Amino acid sequence: LSPIPPTLGNPAQNAGFPHSHRAGDGGPLSHPTAKSRQNRGVLQILAQNPEILHYMAKHTGGQYFSVPPSGYAAALGAVLLQLHSRYELGFIPPAIDGKRHEFKVELTKEAKVEHKRVRLRFRPEYIPVREEPEWAH
Repeated sequence: LSPIPPTLGNPAQNAGFPHSHRAGDGGPLSHPTAKSRQNRGVLQILAQNPEILHYMAKHTGGQYFSVPPSGYAAALGAVLLQLHSRYELGFIPPAIDGKRHEFKVELTKEAKVEHKRVRLRFRPEYIPVREEPEWAH
């Protein structure tokens, strides 16, 4: 298990990042509330510490793009291409025990030979729980 970067803190406390709204656009950051100031603070920390986003992407099976505005179209094209050719697998854990379990997805030897360019991206671990944690709401 990789250590959490010190600037990340508790991921549960950082849930609920605003998505694409900016102050004044009618979105959730339009009204200066304590929550919006907190969210702006989180966004500022993330902007100054891209290793946090890389860490989060790696440990959730995601991907992080950092491009200048002139590269937005190419980055979006890459994301759309990946979405077009992805598969989603599911499984039922053997026990709902609330404990951390490692997880690995691999291609068979034959599949590796036949599909040399395939890249697998997945969460390296999971914690099976009966209910969504309170902080996730």
